[in-house]
Amino acid sequence: MTRFRQFLVAGLSSAILMASGSAHAIFRAYLSTSGSDANPCTLPQPCRLLPAALAAVDAGGEIWMLDSANYNTTTVGITKSVTILAVPGVVGSVLGNGGTALSISGAGIDVTLQNLVIRSSNGDIGVLIANAGTVNVIGSTILGFRGFFNDGVGIWSNTGTNATKVNIVGTILRNNHHGIVVAGNGRATISKSNVLGNGGVGVWSNSGTGIAVVHVSDTVSSGNAHGFVASGSSGAYNSYMFVTRSVATENANAGFLTDGGITAFMVVGESMSTNNASGFNNNGGNLTFHSRGNNTVTANVADIVGTITPHGGV
Repeated sequence: MTRFRQFLVAGLSSAILMASGSAHAIFRAYLSTSGSDANPCTLPQPCRLLPAALAAVDAGGEIWMLDSANYNTTTVGITKSVTILAVPGVVGSVLGNGGTALSISGAGIDVTLQNLVIRSSNGDIGVLIANAGTVNVIGSTILGFRGFFNDGVGIWSNTGTNATKVNIVGTILRNNHHGIVVAGNGRATISKSNVLGNGGVGVWSNSGTGIAVVHVSDTVSSGNAHGFVASGSSGAYNSYMFVTRSVATENANAGFLTDGGITAFMVVGESMSTNNASGFNNNGGNLTFHSRGNNTVTANVADIVGTITPHGGV
């Protein structure tokens, strides 16, 4: 038994005894390579796979991955409020095995994914968010979701009319087709993250069924087809993106782009766009691309494409 698990046993023994003696759901469930899904998912008797822990844990509870291992065999559906985390120093893996790794759908639920490695094995989507109150992705790595038709997505908030809030902090999305896509009425805040080497768009506000709003800060989008994109439709649907203190570099096409229809809106401030095919690109006469005037746009094949409107501060 590791020192960490010895500490947990000593510190939580009374709580564990209460939980193991109860037929009710438990606040904290545990997963281990030595576990069994026939166990009650307590620390002395951990489970092996995520679905068993999700069945055992109370709504609003926690699931702790104690060892470096993969903890699913197929898509894991999350329909209750829960925090899923790997303890520090552990590689807690969830695999997209021919499909979606994690699917989140529950009205008003709050889900946190922390310190996870979510990777593809011929998978389409790393984290699919169909409905929730809030989803937090913290300190995680999501990689390899290319999709069967080169259309995979690392994190896809596709909530339709549900105004789900997504917070992505300190997370790496690499070698997917698209990194982060926010559609429908989704709201997303992305900070201190790296979106690297994705075949399509790094960070994309792309609404066709609602009003998508994405705020980005202190984030790098590099080596993708496009860095940061807001694209709308020709109808009543809108996509907004607000970017500050961020970098777009080495993207094959645009670093920052508004595109598609007449309802895309982007504001960029205190940011840098370098070594892309185009730095700031407003790809349509009726789209809106505002620059705060404190950006660095240089060393691109074309620094400015289309109309970039100055946007003053208050």
